[in-house]
Amino acid sequence: MSFFFRPIGFTLFLLTILVSGGLGLYSYVTAAHYTPLAWSPDGQSLVCNYKTAANNGTVVLLPRQGGREVILHTNKGARGCYKASFSPDGRRVAFEHMGIYVVGIDGKNEREVADGELKGWASESSIVVQEDTSKCFEVNIDTGARRPIPGKQTALKPMEHRLFHPGHSKRRLPNGDVIEIELARHPAIYRTSASTGQSTFLAYGDSHLISPQRDCLAYSENGTIRFLSL
Repeated sequence: MSFFFRPIGFTLFLLTILVSGGLGLYSYVTAAHYTPLAWSPDGQSLVCNYKTAANNGTVVLLPRQGGREVILHTNKGARGCYKASFSPDGRRVAFEHMGIYVVGIDGKNEREVADGELKGWASESSIVVQEDTSKCFEVNIDTGARRPIPGKQTALKPMEHRLFHPGHSKRRLPNGDVIEIELARHPAIYRTSASTGQSTFLAYGDSHLISPQRDCLAYSENGTIRFLSL
């Protein structure tokens, strides 16, 4: 099945839904290049960087089940956004783009709250910012108050649910099956059955992000975002 939607301020795109062998594949197809950045806590939305020839810094929110994308931030500069994180309650998104910004998931109330490197959320109203290799601060996004945090923030929860990063190319699903990335010129995604040990090829793609519930895999294929139900 295919459905047409018109994202706000951008060109027409096609959302394609394919169901085969119990797997649902949802795709956002545009003339731009998407890079997935972060899943919402409930696993129903994905924040992405949206790149076109004229615009490299648009941050958008994509509903997992299809629908209109929500523009969170637009900047026509050459630098894109490469790090984002949802607040614990899923109501706001913090991201880096020539500074650290916070915006509501409806695209409203955007504001710059800090400089430095975004390390994640400390609570629903504060983020952790690292200014150099040894200085970390908890910054209240409503008041701007800063509290020094001693030491490096190794105890913070991961900002992303990346399936692959150096030394970690596998992720076990709740039913025991294993999703694995085979590195090559075109990375391949496989699923290995816990009961039979048989591996099944699923797709080609990169920039893999698995949902917090481990029931959906988001990845980029030639700039197209795809949601693969697991």
